[in-house]
Amino acid sequence: MHLSLTLSQSACLICVAMLLITHAACEPMKLHSCCERTSSYPITTPITKCRLQRPSQHCVKAVIFTSNGNHFCTYPKAPWVAAKVKELRKKGNPCTF
Repeated sequence: MHLSLTLSQSACLICVAMLLITHAACEPMKLHSCCERTSSYPITTPITKCRLQRPSQHCVKAVIFTSNGNHFCTYPKAPWVAAKVKELRKKGNPCTF
């Protein structure tokens, strides 16, 4: 009986350890927020801000536009993106690069 209790305690400890290791390994992904892919489609709502995201690890190069509190990951070489950045600069709202 004592042996079976020890085995069950060991099994429980292994399960808890695996849970903690798995949770710890997943945690940095939640904290790191970036564009992992982009879209070339024009944004139809008013854009208020933009910034350039440089590529690193799993993040891709992107122009991130802000519109109505939402962030859009756009392909930097999409034809309309350069025009929109220029328009924002003329309005006194330069993009942060």
